[in-house]
Amino acid sequence: MSQFLVNVHGEFGSGHVEPRWARHFALAHDCSLSLGRVAMAGFNARDYFTVLDTIGRNTSVIVDRTKAVFGNALGPALDALSGNGFANAGFIGFNTIIFGNGLALQNPSLRAATEADIDTLWNSFDIAVQGL
Repeated sequence: MSQFLVNVHGEFGSGHVEPRWARHFALAHDCSLSLGRVAMAGFNARDYFTVLDTIGRNTSVIVDRTKAVFGNALGPALDALSGNGFANAGFIGFNTIIFGNGLALQNPSLRAATEADIDTLWNSFDIAVQGL
């Protein structure tokens, strides 16, 4: 949450916003986009490992609370998370990739390739949720 608040301050105050959050704020200013699309851009800007681990452990609570706030705006994405083993296995697999990338970032000789991989994952998710 602290990363979000620092970037909110940047968006509305100091002017410095991390690129991953800049995408979210740019979409938030576009009133023609759906609430689901903007919300998923915000999810995409967060720390994947923490978010996916939390979702994997608390899927039903998160789905229920998100539906209570957003209604069906995130319907397709939430339906995919609604507690099947395949989705939870996906979270574990994705977190394995994220953990590996975190380790690889510590090696200077792997850093550039790892950053490119991370950017590809981020962009892929951003493209995948454009239909919301």
